[in-house]
Amino acid sequence: MDFNSLVQNSPIYIVRKGEHKPSLEMGVLKAKNPVKQNVMTPNFMAGMNTVQTNDLVVTVNGNDEVFPSVPLNLEIAKRPNGDVFSGSKEAILQAIDGMAQTSRNELDRREYNVTALVEYEKMVETLNPAYAEKKHQAESIATLQKRADAQEKKLDMILGKLDELFTPKK
Repeated sequence: MDFNSLVQNSPIYIVRKGEHKPSLEMGVLKAKNPVKQNVMTPNFMAGMNTVQTNDLVVTVNGNDEVFPSVPLNLEIAKRPNGDVFSGSKEAILQAIDGMAQTSRNELDRREYNVTALVEYEKMVETLNPAYAEKKHQAESIATLQKRADAQEKKLDMILGKLDELFTPKK
């Protein structure tokens, strides 16, 4: 069902990208306000088409939210902030499936990218011996610092025990 077919109180499904996780919200169409200017869209056969757009006013969680310049010939649309919305449950389900597949693909690539970073580091070390030496020195210093910290803790413990032994008891 395209946006042109929607009437007042039609359900609107919104997938919000969110900063940390996506979420689904449902609202109802309150109004379709025609936009004075139509949008030109590319068309393979006819060159350019003029598409009528409306500002959709949707009530979501008790608040009115405006979705500006929505092409009425579409079934699903995307906002500049990445949110996807539709009046069709089937269309939003397809969009969610697509987003989930994109996330699966990214997870599949994670292992490759972790391995690739290690290999790139080795390549830089091979091609730039000064970088490799500097990295080796930094690793050696870090190891020595950890050993010194451990020795200092042991020494503090020994000094504490000696202090207990030699402090007169009252």
